[in-house]
Amino acid sequence: VTLRNKGNCVAKPVFKIRGTGNITLKMGGQNVFSITNLNLFEYIVIDTVEMNTYYETEFKNRSVSGEYKDLWFKKGDNTLSWVGAISELEVDEYSRWI
Repeated sequence: VTLRNKGNCVAKPVFKIRGTGNITLKMGGQNVFSITNLNLFEYIVIDTVEMNTYYETEFKNRSVSGEYKDLWFKKGDNTLSWVGAISELEVDEYSRWI
């Protein structure tokens, strides 16, 4: 999936992911973030601003590995892909201006 940061600086998006099993997120084809046992939760939220992962109000930082900053979107087009069974992906705040 290609997402365009229409802003003039790096964007720090929030991801909401539904799926099952282990997921590896890729930016520009490079493995950058992993989620373990996603099927244990209805969904998981990755907040790259707060650098936390949670389900509802419960932190799930131990269910992920990788650097949150590697999920930031540079200006222009950003390619996000994954390995694993994602059934739904929402991305908020992927454009940012100063």
